[in-house]
Amino acid sequence: FQRHWSQGTPVVITDIEIQGNWTPEYFIKRYGDENVTVENCETDETVPTTVMEFFLHFGKRTNIMKLKDWPPEKDFSTQFPEFNEVFNLVIPFPDLTRWNGVLNLASHFPLNGISPDLGHNMYNADGSMQDDQHHGSTKLHMDITDALNLMVWAAKLPDGSPGYAIWHIFPAAISDILRQFLRE
Repeated sequence: FQRHWSQGTPVVITDIEIQGNWTPEYFIKRYGDENVTVENCETDETVPTTVMEFFLHFGKRTNIMKLKDWPPEKDFSTQFPEFNEVFNLVIPFPDLTRWNGVLNLASHFPLNGISPDLGHNMYNADGSMQDDQHHGSTKLHMDITDALNLMVWAAKLPDGSPGYAIWHIFPAAISDILRQFLRE
């Protein structure tokens, strides 16, 4: 892994078993009254709502809405203590990817320094159609730091087969090509 990571090559790991109830119904029951801001992925319009309202219509809308970087201002471990430990137990390469990982540079930052937001965040988005008339839930962008993305739940497809996400993750070696594309 370290050889691939040092070269900026994306690594995909499948079939991680994570404990806990990560369903929309759970979030409605536990956090339903919490105020959040969701984004329309087609128009970039932001809308204030509640967790309950967002998840009651989750996967049933014609437009693609997302609740990203949740919680926006609280620490994940404080907001979701029931998930933080199980999340840390399943993430791969813990010496590099956990907050307190011995090889994670962020674990050695001074406590009084200014550092980028490196904490866990949850990202929830409606599914999108795979056609030229619809956007995905996230636009092409470049993260400031390395990122670990873990999909913990997806709705079943209309035919009953398991849901999934399509992530286009590019190797660091083509960063200049992507920057040029984004500028144009």
